Amino acid sequence: MWSWQTDLGANFIGSYSFYTLGSPFFWLSMPFPAEFAKYLMAPLLVLKISCCSLFAFAYIRRFVRKPQSALIGGLLYAFSGFSMYNVFFNHFHEAMVVFPLMLIALEETVVNKRRVFFALTVALNAFVNYFFFIGECIFLVIYFLCRLTDP
Repeated sequence: MWSWQTDLGANFIGSYSFYTLGSPFFWLSMPFPAEFAKYLMAPLLVLKISCCSLFAFAYIRRFVRKPQSALIGGLLYAFSGFSMYNVFFNHFHEAMVVFPLMLIALEETVVNKRRVFFALTVALNAFVNYFFFIGECIFLVIYFLCRLTDP
């Protein structure tokens, strides 16, 4: 599907698949008129950072005794330098939201042999942002190998 509304004309799906088409946060903004986009940016960013913190908390909580420690870890993840530096690139935060879910799913696969959740989170991450997905998969392989050696 070709669109003349993007730059000097471009393939619509190819142009927006990296940035928005896989983003659940983008689809939350669809019911609103295009003129409201500038007003939706801040609430969507707050929602993304909140989800980053929540999912990182859920992952870290598996390894610490005190929930306060997991809360601090979740907040540090959500407000990391990467997150704050790339605040102008709205699509970077979607990968940060899904990444702790992939870590949780990998832990569930290693510990409890639950493979379906892992497959779903990998598919979701690939759909949300395929560019960051490659780097996250490389990290997951390294993490998995380290996790196998952990008693």
